[in-house]
Amino acid sequence: MNADDTTDNGEDVLCKQFVLLDQLVTWEHELEVLKELEADLEVEQISAEVALKAATSKHGITISPDDAEAVAKARARKRELETALEGKGAKTALSGADMRAEIDRMRAGREALEAWRDAPETVSAWRRPRVANTVLVIACAAAVAAAVALHPVYLALLVPLVMAIGYFTFTAQDAEWMRLGAVRRFQNTRLKPPSSWESNAVDGRIDELSDAASDMERRLSEHEATQDEASEREDDAASELALSMNLVEATDAYAAALAKAGIDAEAIDDNLSAWLDLVFETHRIDGELNQLRTKRASLSREAEESRDALFRYLVLSDEAPPDGRADSEALRAGLKRVAESSS
Repeated sequence: MNADDTTDNGEDVLCKQFVLLDQLVTWEHELEVLKELEADLEVEQISAEVALKAATSKHGITISPDDAEAVAKARARKRELETALEGKGAKTALSGADMRAEIDRMRAGREALEAWRDAPETVSAWRRPRVANTVLVIACAAAVAAAVALHPVYLALLVPLVMAIGYFTFTAQDAEWMRLGAVRRFQNTRLKPPSSWESNAVDGRIDELSDAASDMERRLSEHEATQDEASEREDDAASELALSMNLVEATDAYAAALAKAGIDAEAIDDNLSAWLDLVFETHRIDGELNQLRTKRASLSREAEESRDALFRYLVLSDEAPPDGRADSEALRAGLKRVAESSS
């Protein structure tokens, strides 16, 4: 092996030491985060234990800790599956074709409201035809009186008067029929109606339906772009079936835990329900705290082994940190000195 090969190998080993040091720094940061989380969980643990002890004493509950924990865990599992199953139903309820149908329904409702809004304005549902009839009677009387007193030609005036007033009357009635038809078409969509059948409320509901339809169209586009609808329905059905089967098992397990603890499911009142929630919360925090401590201990061992390896490398390179320091800053300074001396 020549000198160049020796130099190359030395640089490769040094490069690996820098990589190891970077990993050590990352682990040290994670250990600090885990330390803070552990402190927070310890506070939560104390708080939960105090609350559980107080509730146990207040309500005179004599269930053994093991039975209580088993019931609380089985109860929480049953609730988790029920929630998941409800969420699965809500998700599949608006998949693909269902979303398109909902969009069509909102569009139909919006169009009905727009037809109501665009109907001709009328004086009133009842006043306008009555006003027209009154005017017609007065006009007829005036024309007949003029024909008798002056000349029969005045009777010809009745024709345009009757036509104009008749148009006036039927236009009002048509507008009312248009709005009644629009209301009926909107009701057929079974959408939420406007707060009132006034212009401002109808305009506001039109805007709401437009926004909702646009949002649904966006969701439909995302759905069609990322999912194959047929396979998604099959997956959803299989997933829902699996959840249902798991829920049956969880329900049986909950019933068995209640029976073992001597608890009647029908006798679980608000106090006992809240107490079981406290039991589960205490169990959850204990579990998270144990997992965190296990992870932190494992990470500490890896970090210590890396630190020792880096320190040994620096000792062999005659660049050991002064005073035996093995923190990351001292180790990095030592590796830099090795790099400078080998360049």
